[in-house]
Amino acid sequence: MNSIRINLGTKNVIIFALAIQIALLTSSGLSQMGIHISGMRQIAGFLYLSFIPGLLILHILKLRVGSIETILYSVGLSLFFVMFVGAAINFLYPLIGISQPISEIPLIVTFGILTFTQVILCYLCDKDYLQHFFIDKDKLLSSSALFFLLLPILAILGALLVNYYRVNVLLLLLLLAISLVPILVAFEKIQQQIFPLAVWTIGLALLLHNSLVSKYLIDFDLHTEYYLANLVVTKSFWNTSIPNNINAMLSVIMLAPILSIVCDVDLVWVFKVIYPLLFSLVPLGLYQVFRTVFNEQIAFFSCFFFVSVSTFFTEMLGLARQQVAGFFLLLLILLMVDKSIKVAKRIVMAVIFSFSLVVSHYGLSYIFMFSLPLLFILFILFSIKAQERRKKKELRLVSSNFIFLYIVFALLWYTSFSSSSAFNTIVRLGYHIISSLSELFSPAAGGLEYLTKEFTIARQISRFLFLLYNFFIGIGIIDLLRSKKLDCDYNVFSVVFFGWGLASMSVPYLAHGQASIGLTRLYITLLTTLAPFSVLGGMAVAKYFSVRVKVKDRVEEKFLKIFALSLTIFLLLNSGFISETIIKDFRSSPVSSKYIIENGSISEKNIFYGLYPVVHDVLSAQWLSKYRKDGYLIYADRRAIYNVLTSYGMMGTPELNGDLRWLRENAKVDKDAYIYLRYFNNVDQVISDGLSPDAWWSLSKISYLLEKGNKVYSNGGSVIYYVGS
Repeated sequence: MNSIRINLGTKNVIIFALAIQIALLTSSGLSQMGIHISGMRQIAGFLYLSFIPGLLILHILKLRVGSIETILYSVGLSLFFVMFVGAAINFLYPLIGISQPISEIPLIVTFGILTFTQVILCYLCDKDYLQHFFIDKDKLLSSSALFFLLLPILAILGALLVNYYRVNVLLLLLLLAISLVPILVAFEKIQQQIFPLAVWTIGLALLLHNSLVSKYLIDFDLHTEYYLANLVVTKSFWNTSIPNNINAMLSVIMLAPILSIVCDVDLVWVFKVIYPLLFSLVPLGLYQVFRTVFNEQIAFFSCFFFVSVSTFFTEMLGLARQQVAGFFLLLLILLMVDKSIKVAKRIVMAVIFSFSLVVSHYGLSYIFMFSLPLLFILFILFSIKAQERRKKKELRLVSSNFIFLYIVFALLWYTSFSSSSAFNTIVRLGYHIISSLSELFSPAAGGLEYLTKEFTIARQISRFLFLLYNFFIGIGIIDLLRSKKLDCDYNVFSVVFFGWGLASMSVPYLAHGQASIGLTRLYITLLTTLAPFSVLGGMAVAKYFSVRVKVKDRVEEKFLKIFALSLTIFLLLNSGFISETIIKDFRSSPVSSKYIIENGSISEKNIFYGLYPVVHDVLSAQWLSKYRKDGYLIYADRRAIYNVLTSYGMMGTPELNGDLRWLRENAKVDKDAYIYLRYFNNVDQVISDGLSPDAWWSLSKISYLLEKGNKVYSNGGSVIYYVGS
């Protein structure tokens, strides 16, 4: 036999689920006795929470799908199960005297009972079902497959080398190897059967090479997410009244603490390893979507473009809730093109995943909410008859019932938790947009600012390629509209997302300003449907010019080779490879950490130390949290406040903690206050004043404050001053 048979029949699934449950219960019991078997509880707990519940639900619902869909739907249903069960017991258990429901014993007992109940239902509903998947041994052990399996390992080893020895050779080799893959695909050196594995491992390697380059949390919103999730872990209860948008997001406030407690993994590593592992399934799912709608080559190049956008492996790592929400959005898109599921069951799945989207990220949820009526209008405009849809047995997510149900659930959720913070955010955003319509197409207020910014040479080249891809996307959408192939949800959804892209570039504050989702974060979301049109639009342009110059021989094939080369350059630019090895201009990526620390400019260090906290900052934040006097104000720069002081100091953000103050130029510090200087402030004598590279000023401008204060803490990097009365 040249193939490996994987039996996912009902009886085998039941045995597998019970085996994982026994392994988890055994390792948990041994842990209570002080006996720890390395890796056993972590692996068993991860599978138990992220895969088993969903796999059992698939069998209970009698859903017959392919191997990749089985993985994706199982993970999605499992995450839904964990989040909503956690929320339910948080409210119900205190009513029966269990005051700490989000703790080890209540969680393991609850999930144990529910999993066993699922097993019984699975047996009763589908006990005789047999399902087999086959894996070709020759392809599994081929040099191509082994090469792709090696990529995540290289990412882990490369990150460790950077962490401990500041040696970036492995990471540079990793990035170079990944960047050459599109060219190999274009010249048909990699078999199409390997494409799903390639897409998944490339995405995972890119995520891990950045996530693991530091032992500490990466910047962006992750520090606030950690703070709120850690409150749940330490108090074993979710306080729903905390007025913060993130506090209403089960993707952070329930999923992360439960994973941490059940798997016995520190919360930091849940965010740095488990969330990227889940998010790496998004490119795999997109490949399945694109392959279904188009073909394997277009699907691969589209996915490679998606993971090559720097937001995927940088900013998204600091946004745990958007990683989870992006996965649920992918599942909704997959349902649009998956014809293997009957209509009624597909509706059930769509409701589950859309509700999960609501409790995962308010920004994506609102985008999806406002997209639904637009989809409905487009269907009417293009006169797509309901009778034709019923013949095709396709699911239309924009039915009036679905729209009503989704909007009602979203509004109820956002107005019921966290003092309606998430609901108030969209109201403020709407107010900003309406009051600023006079600034329509203003570069300062809309996303057009990206077109006018001055960049270094490497980033200018990257911007040129980025704009070229977006031009192709525009051409691809125009071709779609001209062809009138708007007979499926995916195509219409793509048109709506393209409209969001145009609006983000022109409408003030929609994707650039207070309360907005952010231009880069919005863009990576829009690519979940628009990425293939970068290839299709490019082909259309190539065909147009080939007719003009009378070249008709293998135009598409030649274009794909040129497109593959551009993707190679695009990734090398976005990952920092070219800035580190060739052009040597602005450096801010993990591969340049040694140069930045030893020889980097202030602007480069400003970005680097903001993204990657050092041990000095973590220790000083923890010390200040432990020994500071209540009620005394704490002055620090913006990066410190929303970074280590929020998370490792467990002080929360200034919106939640009135004691935190932003250290400004020529500041007047109130009496009885602390001045917190992180490593970058103290060693480089600079205060960061924002998120841009050049937002900084000299520490000498507040020397008069430091002179009258007393240094109460120093660890050789970070220092803390006390200014008395």
